[in-house]
Amino acid sequence: MKLDYYKPSDLCQPLVIQYEHVQAEGENISVIDRHIPSGYASLVFNSSGRAAIHEEPLIHLPQHFMVVPLFRAVNIGIYEDLDSFIITCKASVLSKLLSLNLSSFKNDFYRRSENDGLKIIEQKFIDKKLATDRIAIIEQFFHEKGLSDYVPDEIDILYNLIMEGRGCVPIAQHVEQFDQSPRYFRQHFIERVGINAKTLARIVRVNYLWSMIMKNSATDFQDMVFEGGYFDQAHLIHDFKKIVGESPSYFFKRNIDNVMIMSGKM
Repeated sequence: MKLDYYKPSDLCQPLVIQYEHVQAEGENISVIDRHIPSGYASLVFNSSGRAAIHEEPLIHLPQHFMVVPLFRAVNIGIYEDLDSFIITCKASVLSKLLSLNLSSFKNDFYRRSENDGLKIIEQKFIDKKLATDRIAIIEQFFHEKGLSDYVPDEIDILYNLIMEGRGCVPIAQHVEQFDQSPRYFRQHFIERVGINAKTLARIVRVNYLWSMIMKNSATDFQDMVFEGGYFDQAHLIHDFKKIVGESPSYFFKRNIDNVMIMSGKM
């Protein structure tokens, strides 16, 4: 199975984090592992192959769907001759650009988009196999949606602060600076992101620790507690297990190559 990452153009950087092209051409693959939430939203186009959520009962995923921030890992299976193209986006920008209310997803992992433009893209991706061609198609779609004129608002500002600040952000202090009541802001943050700001921060902290351990090739709980701003080791393990579904000591000892592919982790 082959995974390639691509960066967005300057025009799309306010929205797109990365493009991912997952291919298993000529392979009758069958891989099941965890998708770990990152706090981002994704548009997924499976031009060939199959994917499913491994819960009871088994949920077969459509060829094109949207994934929004979720507070728990989900077991995903991918099968057959796979050709999957994934656009990882800032949730607050994507929802505003496409006029979506992400709170309607509730605890759903995915939703098939009814946007006509994305349906057309789904069809185009079947014929256009090169990643560069697909990027040009999706970036043209975002341009037509008004991304070049997009102006970040307070929701985007807080979302970016959390994503870029390792989740260790004094959320209440930032909300007080905005010209909105805290209750109004919380409601609209959930509509734009799908989860509340504190939950997003917990997800981001776990992902930051994951990246830190990958970089250092070692697991040091004391460093993890300090870097993640946790009260103690028990607090860290509780949050990690709640989001990932496995304890950090178990997770980082097993082979997580497929988890990285499922989660879009570079």
